[in-house]
Amino acid sequence: MYQRKWLAAEAQQIALDQAGGGEIVESEVSREGLVNEYSYTVVNGDQWYQIEISGFGNIEEMESGQGDSWRY
Repeated sequence: MYQRKWLAAEAQQIALDQAGGGEIVESEVSREGLVNEYSYTVVNGDQWYQIEISGFGNIEEMESGQGDSWRY
């Protein structure tokens, strides 16, 4: 359990680093086999980022845009 929380905290930090800071406004954890996959939406100023991170800490997918279009 402790390691899972640590991995989630590390994945959050990776997402924030990729976005250049900001605030995580949405998060989701899904299970891919034996490994978790993490998805975050980060808002930094007027820019948003949707970032998927593998359980190994790799960026799997990243989208970005402006305004509040991430909500739709």
